[in-house]
Amino acid sequence: MNLFKYKDYYGDAHCDTREQILHGKIQFINDLITYEAETLEGLEAEFRAAVDDYLETCKALNKEPAKPFKGSFNIRISPELHRKAAVRALMASVSLNEWVSDAIQTRLEQAAARQTPAEYTTFSWDVAFQGKLNQYVASTHSLVTETHANEPGMTAANERYADAA
Repeated sequence: MNLFKYKDYYGDAHCDTREQILHGKIQFINDLITYEAETLEGLEAEFRAAVDDYLETCKALNKEPAKPFKGSFNIRISPELHRKAAVRALMASVSLNEWVSDAIQTRLEQAAARQTPAEYTTFSWDVAFQGKLNQYVASTHSLVTETHANEPGMTAANERYADAA
């Protein structure tokens, strides 16, 4: 999954073919901050605006913005895997925390050798992909219209699509 990144905050992107809209939310914070747009460029702009608004709102409320990552987290694993990791850490003369941290670092390095890690990838779909996405949305529109023509909300979706076309 590609992600938007702005001011150390990450956001995702999803395509709703029924409503003909792109949407996402800021990830890794306790609050629910969403954004939507009709194009990828618009979605990225809305993501950035949502981050800025979130930070401004926190400042106005005298609230500390949620830090995307604290550097600690709980993990649930099987007792057997826990035992194996603890034994390996003991054999390496390091704490279990240090051993797990090293294991994660090693896995990230292996992933980086295979492809660009998500933290260095901004959400920049190329023009060809944007064109394919637009073709997909346009081609599914007629199918959705025929299949769901009498469902509530479809009239508004059809009008939005007709206005955009």
